[in-house]
Amino acid sequence: MDKFKKNGIPKYIQFKEVLIEEIRNGYYNAGDKFHSEKELMGKYGLSYPTVMHTLRDMAKEGFFVRRKGQGTFVTEYALNTCRPEKIESGPLYISGKSFGADSVSMPFAWFVFDEMKKGIINSYNGPVKIVSLDEILSNPRMNAIILTPEKDEMEKIQNSRNKYIIINHRREVSLDFNSVTREMIMGVYELMSYLIKELGHRKIAYIGGNRMEYHADRYAGYEIGLRAYGIAHNENFVIRSLLLGREDGYKAMKKLLSLKERPTAVFADTDIKAYGVIDAIREAGLRVPEDISVAGFDDIPGSDTFEPPLTTVKIPYYGIGQKAVEMLLKRITENRDIRTEVMKSSLAVRKSCSKVNEN
Repeated sequence: MDKFKKNGIPKYIQFKEVLIEEIRNGYYNAGDKFHSEKELMGKYGLSYPTVMHTLRDMAKEGFFVRRKGQGTFVTEYALNTCRPEKIESGPLYISGKSFGADSVSMPFAWFVFDEMKKGIINSYNGPVKIVSLDEILSNPRMNAIILTPEKDEMEKIQNSRNKYIIINHRREVSLDFNSVTREMIMGVYELMSYLIKELGHRKIAYIGGNRMEYHADRYAGYEIGLRAYGIAHNENFVIRSLLLGREDGYKAMKKLLSLKERPTAVFADTDIKAYGVIDAIREAGLRVPEDISVAGFDDIPGSDTFEPPLTTVKIPYYGIGQKAVEMLLKRITENRDIRTEVMKSSLAVRKSCSKVNEN
């Protein structure tokens, strides 16, 4: 059947739509060699001028790269332009026990994973479904984003035929491909530089937990900041092995306030602990930030409206969800493994920190 209708539209334009359809059907990856002019003339019964007109126009638009003496090659732009509907027409599956976190009993986990989920849903044009990991692994046609699998599940995922991206919230260092994670050291170092260089603090305490996957980098950023500015480590200013709660921050700050030489600034490795730190400071009749500056980590909802608004280190949890979708679509489009992406932490300066009070 003749593909080209006598409808007043030039054949070279109709031919362009035919070639776009051919790319859309998934026969090519980026960099693959396309048909030669002779092959296209024979396959579609077109003249040389018509074929060349179409190929040149499509090369100018970015669909092809033409190399003298080598041929015509499909570009990544062509795949991204021609295939998005096909890629995003089916459901995207997400899996992870933490996606079911409860906002009442697990408010912090709920905030983190709800932000990631929003990033995923708002970045994907098709339906998004939460399913079990077993369901994904039993069906290689399921394209999936998998949140923080257990170590014994990792090998099963990597050996599967699914197209997947792992949100590596525990920061498993062996994942060089097909995952997105976050770094925490630079954001904490930025905070320490702000406290020391801009605000003049040298007596800075650390209050935090000791779970390696969540707290080690936060403490490392604190230590690197001290060393970078020639400030000696003071063991009396470090309280670790805490749980997540506000009460833990409160109790730790009570200990620091009992010291003969107390800190002028405190970095709590979660915003929730920082709230407890501020409670203890106020109970002692002191002011934040006039007497003691306080900073947190995570930028949970309410930190910007807390009194005073909390200076904190932000993790782009929503952006991690967005990046996971972007990487998954790229993996599907290009049919290859995608190198792991690291999302950067950053400092949010508010009103809970001020220049050191020398009195």
